[in-house]
Amino acid sequence: MPLTLISALSALGLFAGMVLLLEIGRRLGRRRQAKEEAGARAGLGQVEGTVFALMGLLVAFTFSGAATRFDTRRQLIVQEANAIGTAWLRLDLLSASAQPELRELFRRYLDSRLTTYQKLPDLEAANAEATKANALQGEIGTRATAACREVPSPLRAQVIPALNETGHCILAQSRAQGTEQRGWQLLTKHAPGPYSVSLRTRKSSNRIQCSASAGPW
Repeated sequence: MPLTLISALSALGLFAGMVLLLEIGRRLGRRRQAKEEAGARAGLGQVEGTVFALMGLLVAFTFSGAATRFDTRRQLIVQEANAIGTAWLRLDLLSASAQPELRELFRRYLDSRLTTYQKLPDLEAANAEATKANALQGEIGTRATAACREVPSPLRAQVIPALNETGHCILAQSRAQGTEQRGWQLLTKHAPGPYSVSLRTRKSSNRIQCSASAGPW
């Protein structure tokens, strides 16, 4: 079932549930009010106002948090798309003989990442596809490292960080989805190179260059 349809049905169900519960509460309140003595409800208006104010705040915070998380994940998707586009362009700096194979791997990787989102909300299928994408990313890293040894260091320093950025975007999405530990295990299992390089080389571009020459990605 498409995710949009599920979201629409969930919103419709939430609205219908709220209306139904309001009606049930109204009927129960009128029934109890008919049995109460005169003046029994004196002073309850302030209590009711406080309770409804707190409920309004809870609902507002809930929807505000959901909107914030949605916007954050949308921005992460845009960042990943930009990172993949940048890495694709940086492949032009490699030797002509190494580019066709790397570009084919990148096409397969991008198709796999798109399929991961299309599999949602089936988490099992999405995780399986994400594992496949991570394996492709590791293969890209291995072959790109071999190709980088054939180019000068200044060009290498342009290619390696661009490839690393695609992995950073996936890790950020895992954190946003509350699956940081699982995402880290998958990424380090299938593509250890880029993350080991990025962790060693955050402080300076010189260390990026040295790490790139020392190991994969």
